[in-house]
Amino acid sequence: MPSNSPLPTTTLPGDHVGGLRRVLYVSLALMLLTLGLVGVVVPGLPTTPFVLLASYLLARSWPRLNERLMRSRLLGPLLRDWQQHRAVSLRVKIAAVLMVLLAMAVVVGMANLPAPLLACVVLGVAVGLTVIYRIPTRRQSATNHDYFAASVNTRCNVGRSCCSSASNAS
Repeated sequence: MPSNSPLPTTTLPGDHVGGLRRVLYVSLALMLLTLGLVGVVVPGLPTTPFVLLASYLLARSWPRLNERLMRSRLLGPLLRDWQQHRAVSLRVKIAAVLMVLLAMAVVVGMANLPAPLLACVVLGVAVGLTVIYRIPTRRQSATNHDYFAASVNTRCNVGRSCCSSASNAS
């Protein structure tokens, strides 16, 4: 059944699952999506890997819900970047690293943890940072860079012409 969505299709015709596997995929996807959404507000809990994996499972088991996620304001840009470029933006990666480090600082600073538990926290942070590092980073395209440079140059030229006409007028 064709979709009227402007988004590219996320699966091939043979990728859809049915029966018990579909129930398993949907259940796991909803659990991962919940963890990802909790990760938006809870520092230290990564959002990106959970949401990407949930989208993968939903694309194969519940494509309509996956398309809704792709259109959402909160998760859509991340999912579209991943689908189109197989990477996430540098801004997303920096935010993820900062949140993981902030969470670790809060846990270590506020809780008087015994050494074995502190070691588990540090190990968890190391694993989380490794996962973030291993997710490919989307490079800025030349067209975006050229557009930005052109808009900066246009503003500078406008500023110069304003300054030169103001100095000519006096």
